[in-house]
Amino acid sequence: MKTSKILVAALGLFLLVGLQAASAQEDAEVKKDRKERVKERREKMKAKWDSMSEEERQAFKEKRIARKEEMKEKWNSMSDEEKKAVKQKRKKMQEARKARWESMSDEEKKTAKERRAKMKEKWDSMSDEEKAAKKAEIKSRRDKWKKMSEEEN
Repeated sequence: MKTSKILVAALGLFLLVGLQAASAQEDAEVKKDRKERVKERREKMKAKWDSMSEEERQAFKEKRIARKEEMKEKWNSMSDEEKKAVKQKRKKMQEARKARWESMSDEEKKTAKERRAKMKEKWDSMSDEEKAAKKAEIKSRRDKWKKMSEEEN
Protein backbone atom coordinates (compact mmCIF):
# COMPACT_ATOMS: atom_id res chain seq x y z
CA MET A 1 0.00 0.00 0.00
CA LYS A 2 2.80 2.41 0.92
CA THR A 3 4.76 1.64 -2.23
CA SER A 4 1.73 2.33 -4.44
CA LYS A 5 1.25 5.71 -2.74
CA ILE A 6 4.92 6.47 -3.21
CA LEU A 7 4.73 5.45 -6.86
CA VAL A 8 1.61 7.58 -7.43
CA ALA A 9 3.28 10.55 -5.72
CA ALA A 10 6.47 10.04 -7.76
CA LEU A 11 4.47 9.75 -10.98
CA GLY A 12 2.51 12.89 -10.11
CA LEU A 13 5.74 14.76 -9.38
CA PHE A 14 7.25 13.48 -12.62
CA LEU A 15 4.23 14.69 -14.61
CA LEU A 16 4.27 18.06 -12.86
CA VAL A 17 7.96 18.57 -13.64
CA GLY A 18 7.33 17.51 -17.24
CA LEU A 19 4.50 20.01 -17.61
CA GLN A 20 6.61 22.79 -16.13
CA ALA A 21 9.47 21.94 -18.50
CA ALA A 22 7.13 21.96 -21.50
CA SER A 23 5.68 25.29 -20.40
CA ALA A 24 9.16 26.76 -19.93
CA GLN A 25 10.20 25.54 -23.38
CA GLU A 26 7.11 27.09 -24.97
CA ASP A 27 7.77 30.37 -23.15
CA ALA A 28 11.37 30.32 -24.39
CA GLU A 29 10.18 29.81 -27.98
CA VAL A 30 7.72 32.70 -27.69
CA LYS A 31 10.45 34.91 -26.25
CA LYS A 32 12.83 33.90 -29.05
CA ASP A 33 10.18 34.63 -31.72
CA ARG A 34 9.52 38.04 -30.19
CA LYS A 35 13.23 38.87 -30.08
CA GLU A 36 13.56 37.90 -33.75
CA ARG A 37 10.61 40.13 -34.70
CA VAL A 38 12.08 43.04 -32.73
CA LYS A 39 15.47 42.50 -34.36
CA GLU A 40 13.92 42.40 -37.85
CA ARG A 41 11.96 45.58 -37.14
CA ARG A 42 15.06 47.39 -35.89
CA GLU A 43 17.05 46.34 -38.97
CA LYS A 44 14.22 47.43 -41.26
CA MET A 45 13.88 50.79 -39.51
CA LYS A 46 17.66 51.32 -39.59
CA ALA A 47 17.70 50.64 -43.33
CA LYS A 48 14.76 53.01 -43.80
CA TRP A 49 16.47 55.68 -41.68
CA ASP A 50 19.74 55.32 -43.59
CA SER A 51 17.92 55.70 -46.91
CA MET A 52 16.22 58.96 -45.81
CA SER A 53 17.54 62.37 -46.72
CA GLU A 54 18.34 64.86 -43.96
CA GLU A 55 15.06 66.75 -44.61
CA GLU A 56 13.04 63.52 -44.39
CA ARG A 57 14.78 62.61 -41.14
CA GLN A 58 13.98 66.02 -39.67
CA ALA A 59 10.35 65.79 -40.78
CA PHE A 60 10.11 62.29 -39.30
CA LYS A 61 11.51 63.50 -35.97
CA GLU A 62 9.16 66.48 -35.87
CA LYS A 63 6.16 64.32 -36.69
CA ARG A 64 7.10 61.83 -33.97
CA ILE A 65 7.64 64.57 -31.39
CA ALA A 66 4.33 66.24 -32.30
CA ARG A 67 2.47 62.93 -31.96
CA LYS A 68 4.13 62.24 -28.62
CA GLU A 69 3.19 65.69 -27.31
CA GLU A 70 -0.36 65.29 -28.60
CA MET A 71 -0.77 61.96 -26.82
CA LYS A 72 0.77 63.36 -23.63
CA GLU A 73 -1.60 66.34 -23.74
CA LYS A 74 -4.57 64.05 -24.30
CA TRP A 75 -3.51 61.85 -21.36
CA ASN A 76 -2.95 64.82 -19.06
CA SER A 77 -6.36 66.28 -19.92
CA MET A 78 -8.12 63.04 -18.91
CA SER A 79 -9.74 62.68 -15.53
CA ASP A 80 -8.58 59.94 -13.17
CA GLU A 81 -11.72 57.92 -13.96
CA GLU A 82 -11.04 58.14 -17.70
CA LYS A 83 -7.43 57.09 -17.20
CA LYS A 84 -8.54 54.16 -15.08
CA ALA A 85 -11.12 53.17 -17.72
CA VAL A 86 -8.49 53.31 -20.49
CA LYS A 87 -6.09 51.17 -18.45
CA GLN A 88 -8.82 48.64 -17.66
CA LYS A 89 -9.90 48.49 -21.31
CA ARG A 90 -6.30 47.92 -22.42
CA LYS A 91 -5.78 45.22 -19.80
CA LYS A 92 -9.07 43.54 -20.74
CA MET A 93 -8.07 43.50 -24.41
CA GLN A 94 -4.65 42.01 -23.58
CA GLU A 95 -6.23 39.30 -21.45
CA ALA A 96 -8.77 38.50 -24.19
CA ARG A 97 -6.00 38.21 -26.80
CA LYS A 98 -3.93 36.02 -24.50
CA ALA A 99 -6.91 33.79 -23.66
CA ARG A 100 -7.83 33.47 -27.33
CA TRP A 101 -4.23 32.55 -28.23
CA GLU A 102 -3.95 30.01 -25.41
CA SER A 103 -7.26 28.42 -26.38
CA MET A 104 -6.04 27.83 -29.94
CA SER A 105 -4.72 24.46 -31.00
CA ASP A 106 -1.19 24.16 -32.38
CA GLU A 107 -2.65 23.92 -35.90
CA GLU A 108 -4.62 27.14 -35.43
CA LYS A 109 -1.57 28.91 -34.01
CA LYS A 110 0.49 27.76 -36.98
CA THR A 111 -2.09 28.99 -39.50
CA ALA A 112 -2.41 32.30 -37.63
CA LYS A 113 1.37 32.79 -37.77
CA GLU A 114 1.40 31.92 -41.49
CA ARG A 115 -1.46 34.33 -42.17
CA ARG A 116 0.36 37.08 -40.25
CA ALA A 117 3.57 36.40 -42.20
CA LYS A 118 1.65 36.51 -45.50
CA MET A 119 0.04 39.83 -44.51
CA LYS A 120 3.45 41.24 -43.54
CA GLU A 121 4.90 40.12 -46.87
CA LYS A 122 2.02 41.76 -48.73
CA TRP A 123 2.47 44.98 -46.72
CA ASP A 124 6.21 45.06 -47.45
CA SER A 125 5.54 44.66 -51.18
CA MET A 126 3.13 47.64 -51.26
CA SER A 127 4.20 51.05 -52.50
CA ASP A 128 4.07 54.05 -50.16
CA GLU A 129 0.92 55.31 -51.91
CA GLU A 130 -0.82 51.96 -51.43
CA LYS A 131 0.21 51.90 -47.78
CA ALA A 132 -1.15 55.42 -47.25
CA ALA A 133 -4.44 54.46 -48.93
CA LYS A 134 -4.72 51.33 -46.77
CA LYS A 135 -4.03 53.33 -43.60
CA ALA A 136 -6.69 55.87 -44.59
CA GLU A 137 -9.15 53.04 -45.23
CA ILE A 138 -8.44 51.52 -41.81
CA LYS A 139 -8.76 54.92 -40.12
CA SER A 140 -12.11 55.61 -41.79
CA ARG A 141 -13.35 52.15 -40.77
CA ARG A 142 -12.21 52.75 -37.19
CA ASP A 143 -13.90 56.17 -37.13
CA LYS A 144 -17.09 54.64 -38.53
CA TRP A 145 -17.14 51.96 -35.80
CA LYS A 146 -16.37 54.55 -33.14
CA LYS A 147 -19.21 56.76 -34.38
CA MET A 148 -21.59 53.79 -34.40
CA SER A 149 -20.66 52.82 -30.85
CA GLU A 150 -21.14 56.41 -29.68
CA GLU A 151 -24.59 56.47 -31.29
CA GLU A 152 -25.50 53.28 -29.41
CA ASN A 153 -24.59 54.90 -26.10
